[in-house]
Amino acid sequence: MTLHFFGEVEEQVAARLQVLLEEAARPCPVLHLATGRLSVLPSMKSPRVLYIAADIQPSEALANLVRSMRATASAIGAETESRPWKAHLTLARLKAPFLPEPSSLPAPPSLNFSIGAFELMRSRLTPSGAVYTLLQRYPLAGG
Repeated sequence: MTLHFFGEVEEQVAARLQVLLEEAARPCPVLHLATGRLSVLPSMKSPRVLYIAADIQPSEALANLVRSMRATASAIGAETESRPWKAHLTLARLKAPFLPEPSSLPAPPSLNFSIGAFELMRSRLTPSGAVYTLLQRYPLAGG
């Protein structure tokens, strides 16, 4: 699950980003996630992402965390997002615009778990796919 994509940032900016993310994590309580139904983004007419919907509580704390990340991105000159944030677990990125009706697919498992931290990841694209590296882990309050 991606809370915010910051794009490519210089090393000096990345150091400031890490400090700002630590500040963003401090007031956020442990979050609780429950999975829901299968769906696609952006729409059934042009599906690009197959995902499992997620309900994350307390929703106000999550909204504050996402707002804080967007403000952080703006403060460091990184990419920002204006679309509403949607809690979801990405299952697949679709290259071909074909997908069976999600209701015809098997139901996803029902998962419930606590989220006690978020992580800053670096992604590097290679010919065989993306390579992800953990840069920093940010415990939430009580996490």
